[in-house]
Amino acid sequence: MVVKIMKSCPSVKSALDYNERKVSSGDAELLATVNKRACDASIQDTFRFYENRNIRSRDVSFHMSINPSENDGMTPDKALEFIDDLMKGLGYGNQPYAVYRHTDIEREHYHVVSVKVNEDGKKIRDRQEKRRAVDLTRQLADKYGFTLGNGNAQHMSDLGIDTRRFTPSAGNVLAQMEAIFNECCKYHFTTFAQFQMIMENHGIGVDYRTGNENVIILQGLDGQSKPCTAPIDERDTALSMYELYEKRALSCRGRTSIRQRELSKVDSLASFCIPRSTSESHFSNMLKRHDIDLKIHRAPNGNIIGATFVDHATKSAFKCSELPTFKLNLIQTADSSSQWHANITSTQGTTAVQSGDGPGIMDVLEGLGAGRSSEMEMMDDENKGKKKGKKR
Repeated sequence: MVVKIMKSCPSVKSALDYNERKVSSGDAELLATVNKRACDASIQDTFRFYENRNIRSRDVSFHMSINPSENDGMTPDKALEFIDDLMKGLGYGNQPYAVYRHTDIEREHYHVVSVKVNEDGKKIRDRQEKRRAVDLTRQLADKYGFTLGNGNAQHMSDLGIDTRRFTPSAGNVLAQMEAIFNECCKYHFTTFAQFQMIMENHGIGVDYRTGNENVIILQGLDGQSKPCTAPIDERDTALSMYELYEKRALSCRGRTSIRQRELSKVDSLASFCIPRSTSESHFSNMLKRHDIDLKIHRAPNGNIIGATFVDHATKSAFKCSELPTFKLNLIQTADSSSQWHANITSTQGTTAVQSGDGPGIMDVLEGLGAGRSSEMEMMDDENKGKKKGKKR
């Protein structure tokens, strides 16, 4: 059994629409509505009434998935009892909520939609809600006879999903995209271009459409980064993707001061590798060995106009202009000069990076840990090598 609470949004509408679309397509059914107001025609009307009572809270939706394993023996009736206990424990016992049974994948599972504002307009306490949900699930395990799964990783494993890369042949396209989108939202980024690159590195193309509301459009990519699925509108998923992207980007823009170490790491590695590279792909591969992806942006005439670095080890994406010392003109100069056009098969820099002899990239990283610049570290190593040579 795995219980997962989705990120809250400003309205319950997106979570409801997602589940209702599943009902319309025959992939789900509305199992129960609880605490619906008698004067309302539908649960949607009840949610709307509660949302209108809200004055101060921005994010008011509650969306949870209940994912029993095949061995848990969780029948629909038993699931409703479990959900009732869980909602009471989380503080939603008196709130209106809807329960949907989903059959769109082999393993039957349930979605619960509610609202975080009570009838008096006060917000339901949701501090550490995810942790409390895990604790409650653990407490209820003996009562309902299920085995507690180990969180989101187990849930993804049960679905056959690898959040590192979109896999067309694995199926569960929507579930894969939702999981990978959530994973990419854990990265540090400040622009949509950076977020696009992060998503592309995970095998999903992403764009957005403007109108009455901004909507994210996703498309699966194959091993050659070519589209391999039809475009998918975020409204066909269980997530309010543009809102989540915008919220994450905004929070990252206010956290630049605590990202200096990550910036320094990318800055030093890029500064070390660029003079030793013999082509754009060589420069990119040197960085890739340290889990850093590079995307060079070019104008229609081929001129380099920007660059983005994605460090997967620290889940960070940076524009070239954000780096302390490494500047775009270093790439532009290498591209326009003979450095990236000469047919060079072996250089001192290449040997150092590949074999580890001489001042290598690890020296740069160690220099960062000691609070020293990469240039000083390399100079020290080079001087040591010269002194040893003289002694011999």
